[in-house]
Amino acid sequence: MKTLSIVSLHCILLSVGCINVLFCSCVESVSYLRTVVDGSASDSPTESPWNYGCIDGLNGPSHWGKLSPEWAICDQGKSQSPIVIQTGALETSNQLAPLKLFPSGASLQTDTATATIQKNIFKLKIGGWSLLLDSIRYDLVQIHFHTPAEHRINGGIYALEMQHEFISEVGDIAIIAIFYKYAKNSNPYISQYFKYLPQLKNENVFTNITVPVHLAQEDLYPYYLYKGSLARPPCTEGVTWIIAQNVKLLSQAQVEALKSITKGNSNRPAQPVNGRKVFVPAY
Repeated sequence: MKTLSIVSLHCILLSVGCINVLFCSCVESVSYLRTVVDGSASDSPTESPWNYGCIDGLNGPSHWGKLSPEWAICDQGKSQSPIVIQTGALETSNQLAPLKLFPSGASLQTDTATATIQKNIFKLKIGGWSLLLDSIRYDLVQIHFHTPAEHRINGGIYALEMQHEFISEVGDIAIIAIFYKYAKNSNPYISQYFKYLPQLKNENVFTNITVPVHLAQEDLYPYYLYKGSLARPPCTEGVTWIIAQNVKLLSQAQVEALKSITKGNSNRPAQPVNGRKVFVPAY
């Protein structure tokens, strides 16, 4: 399969008096297709490139469904993610059991991960944790950071969304998302991830790192739950999204450090809700 180089635009909008001037520069990069295979992302070169598109270029989110017949659901699906969560329209459910998270690796303190930058995303292939949801076990397969956040609360958008992607034995996907907003001080936990960013200046460079994965159940309650999709091609539907209501803090400098390496935003625009319900636990 041939590697395909594409040219992407990086633009800056400057205001001079009453005039807005758009300066754009082109950066050539190699595009990679990510598909879910046995719970992990397959990152092989492809002739169907996609990206987030700083100005939603030809390969940006509004065009994903046209880039490959297998991705048509990105345009045609009725349960796509992310969404805007309206707190005035939540539905309380007595059927939602408490989340059960437990370490499944040899170490309770740290886990070894493979870190890389792909599609403007700082991504880690990692294990070591499991989620029990509706009596079904899901195992952690990757963590990725999106800035700004993909999901929105009442239209507001947070600085960063940290997504923990789990997969069951039969291939069902559940994603736990945690929001971060700006504060004065840096977040020490996030620093333990971001300290590796300088090693990942070039896209598709893989580095083995050791990080502490901390998923305390008290941090994940209360939460929002809804049925959606992968927020990237192939936009597979049937994904269970669990979004923590407790918002954590990080500094603007930490987000800027991430953006300096990822070279752009990594969030898909909000998708139509189409009558879906967002649940909160009754307990």
